This record gives sequence, C-alpha cells and structure tokens, in this order.
Amino acid sequence: MRSQTPVRLARLSTSPFTDRLVAKFDLSIHGWRGEARREDAARAAQAQPPR
Repeated sequence: MRSQTPVRLARLSTSPFTDRLVAKFDLSIHGWRGEARREDAARAAQAQPPR
C-alpha cells in the first residue's frame, strides 16, 4: 500500500556508498575494485558529517 504522505530524502555525500564502506572499515580493495587508492576512500569518508 502506498502512503499519501511523500518522504523527502537528503543525500549527505556524493561519494559512492562502497567508497565510504572501504574507508570506514579500512577494507582491502586489492582484487575486487582494481587499483583504487585507500587515500581516495579516506578522503571521501572525511566528506561525511560525523554521526
């Protein structure tokens, strides 16, 4: 059933969700994401407001 009230969503970051996960949990990216650098993922995570 669909609600009569619309829901507004806000995007807090322009970086992909997977980049934020890699930075947050310090995941190894070798082998499944190519040659992306850990610094790029960390920079994307810093753009996130603190929780």
